[in-house]
Amino acid sequence: MKLRTLFLSLTALALFGLGGPALFGQTKNAGPKPKTQVQPKNQPQTQVQPKNQPQTQVQPKTQPQAQPQIQPKAQPKAQSPTPSPQPPGLTPNANSNPKVQFTTSLGAFTVELNPQAAPKTVENFLEYVKSGFYKKTIFHRVISTFMVQGGGHTADGAEKKTNPPVVNEAKLALETGLSNVRGAIAMARTPDPHSATSQFFINVVDNTRLDYTSDDSPGYCVFGHVTEGMDTIDKIRNVKTRPGDWPLDPVIITDTKILEARPARIVPAKSAVERPALKNIAK
Repeated sequence: MKLRTLFLSLTALALFGLGGPALFGQTKNAGPKPKTQVQPKNQPQTQVQPKNQPQTQVQPKTQPQAQPQIQPKAQPKAQSPTPSPQPPGLTPNANSNPKVQFTTSLGAFTVELNPQAAPKTVENFLEYVKSGFYKKTIFHRVISTFMVQGGGHTADGAEKKTNPPVVNEAKLALETGLSNVRGAIAMARTPDPHSATSQFFINVVDNTRLDYTSDDSPGYCVFGHVTEGMDTIDKIRNVKTRPGDWPLDPVIITDTKILEARPARIVPAKSAVERPALKNIAK
């Protein structure tokens, strides 16, 4: 009995004196305890910062500078040889123009023709010269204050048969610089402007009123001038004449010939003001 009492005493002491219900897993205000969650340590997440180094940009490999291409030197174009300049104040003369020498019963004279001023007229005149047409013809009309005319009649007064008439080039001749001045040779014609054939006249004074002025006044075509023997022309102009201006003593053309053209030579040039008039060339 004593043992039992002792056992019970120890048991009660254990239950109430040494900790109570905790010994058997019971506590005051017993209830389920919340599950204890393990709290992570309050440490900030460490972000890995890149080292403070400047970003290295990948530079493209340096390309070698392109070397300039050497262009071949341009070859100068072949130029035709430049003619040597003429000395200042010099110009070639017109000695290449055809010249015709007339021989008459009173002497000789020479005329220089100008094909540039009156091409058809010069061609027509040279055809008569080459054929010998003018031989034994006469100066049948002589006016001392005007002109001397010939190339169509023989000494007995007969008129020779001619070639067809030539066109009147008086306008072209005037534009080229030829005029009816002393020493100029021109074509004679009828009132028809385009009726000239073989007859010609040589001005013994200035007769510029005979130049072309309009289509209504077409003028007389100048196609050359006397270069030598103007004294012979003056002899002809001073012969005695009968009514109708016919010389009392015939002045006969005994021969004509074309002179060989001489090479052009250099002669001093003169200004338009200083250039002698045609009348001064044929003295």
